[in-house]
Amino acid sequence: MSKTNKIILKHLLPGAIIVSISASAMLGLFGYAATTDNAPYSAQNKSAVPVNALIVLFGLCFILCILADSYNTDKKFASQVARKFLKQTIQEHPEIKEFESVLNNKKALKSVATMISNSLRPSEQERVLYIANELLRKTQNTAITRQEKVMLTKKAYSEIIKIIKEHATVHPDFINEIYATMARAETTFVMPTQQHTR
Repeated sequence: MSKTNKIILKHLLPGAIIVSISASAMLGLFGYAATTDNAPYSAQNKSAVPVNALIVLFGLCFILCILADSYNTDKKFASQVARKFLKQTIQEHPEIKEFESVLNNKKALKSVATMISNSLRPSEQERVLYIANELLRKTQNTAITRQEKVMLTKKAYSEIIKIIKEHATVHPDFINEIYATMARAETTFVMPTQQHTR
């Protein structure tokens, strides 16, 4: 049931490519340096390779930490958009209200957010990605106030929700898919949690 969100993957792909290329290049460089060094090893030469390797590993770990943080931020953003969309959808489709508890469970909501993202056509996913990247670019400006960040985020939410609603009008089965996904998410994530808390 737990699939990967295609929009988040597209967002993280450039960073993952950079990490892969950097790691491959550094490993190749160290391998080449180790095989071509004909000079007799002194204490200084022996310690140079491990120090360089540690610096590279530290750099790669730093980039991986940034990617992991970005992944968590993206998941949270996708879940917030899904929650806002579902709250609006419940007003128009009361049958979904039966599974409203999904909105308060992080894992269940993430599952529904992934289904929504993956159901969008590639062109719609690109539009969502563009909006998210623009929001990120604008909110990283240090001169921007907190209130402006909130306004920009709300605007991004509404633009993405508009894309999802357009998708729902073109694909009538989309709401049925959401209903089924919410039902599965409630059974998988919400009900076991409620049983443990009793």
